[in-house]
Amino acid sequence: MKPALPPQAAAPQKAPPPPEARTPETPPQIDKTSRTPKVSEVADAEYRKALSAVRRGSLAEGVDGLRHALQLDSRHAQARQALLSVLVDQKQWREAQTVAVDGLALDPTQSSWAMIAARLLVEQGEVARAAELLAAHGAPAERNADYQAFRGLLLHKLQRYGESAQRYQAALSLRPAEGRWWYGLGLSLDADHRDAEAQDAYRKARDSGTLPPDLAAQVAQKLR
Repeated sequence: MKPALPPQAAAPQKAPPPPEARTPETPPQIDKTSRTPKVSEVADAEYRKALSAVRRGSLAEGVDGLRHALQLDSRHAQARQALLSVLVDQKQWREAQTVAVDGLALDPTQSSWAMIAARLLVEQGEVARAAELLAAHGAPAERNADYQAFRGLLLHKLQRYGESAQRYQAALSLRPAEGRWWYGLGLSLDADHRDAEAQDAYRKARDSGTLPPDLAAQVAQKLR
């Protein structure tokens, strides 16, 4: 009897053909030309338009435009500075003070705004508040000679003579040829009973050659 033969192995099935490769769809193109401008860009355009109006003498239009620019972007420093300049020139003190103080609340490093706000307080007889404001914003103005001298003047008015002398000295370290500040330093040293130092300051004020006639006469009187 013949041995049984093993059954024939089934013929291997062919693998199904791979799916046809599909070309990836091209993503839709974004039209960047119709982009909505940012608020800051709109504010900047308004600022430039307003500045042009101011330069051609249309102050009312310019002021309105600068106000609008700040309404759009309260941190637009150039618009705030331009508005302050126009308001001060037009003697609109109350609004100028508001614009300066609001700006300082947003950016305490703006020394020029602090000086404007302080000068307006002095005009209202509030010297102590003006001095406090300058002190509060004094750190960024350490290298600002005018700022330091203004602090010296206000501190002298408040009879804080030692502090006044320090501020004048800080200003003179930055701008040593300013005769008015040597005279201011001399007055503060005099009031602080530092006579020899005061006389030296008066001499430097005289020798600076920058004093107007009225101050030169006062210095000459101090040196007699």
